[in-house]
Amino acid sequence: MKTGVLAIVKKGDKYLVGVESKDSPIKGQWRFLGGHINNSESHVDGLERELQEEAGITVDVIRKIDEVQGDYADISISVYLAEWKSGELSAQEKEIRNLGWVSLPEMHGLNLSSLCRQVLDRYECVLTKAR
Repeated sequence: MKTGVLAIVKKGDKYLVGVESKDSPIKGQWRFLGGHINNSESHVDGLERELQEEAGITVDVIRKIDEVQGDYADISISVYLAEWKSGELSAQEKEIRNLGWVSLPEMHGLNLSSLCRQVLDRYECVLTKAR
């Protein structure tokens, strides 16, 4: 089974989301950032790499908060809470576009992927306390 990582990245009282741009079942939907783990890297290393590749930022990983199954592929996804450390948002257009920092109330109005909606619904109380 493949493994992946997903990051709930906070910056102040806002969280990082972007629109899926590659051809996939969630194309055009907002999502948290992340991706597949390469065989030789740890989950934290993979998460840091994915955030640098997809958004051009560095983060401090706070902690793992869950393990979920992917909606559209046989993949186990580790969900992490992280905090923005440095860098200006710069989307890698072939995977993600329209990157932005949004508040929790704003996030509820977005067309989130089902997996990200599930994570948000499950962990909104954790995110509120993490501020």
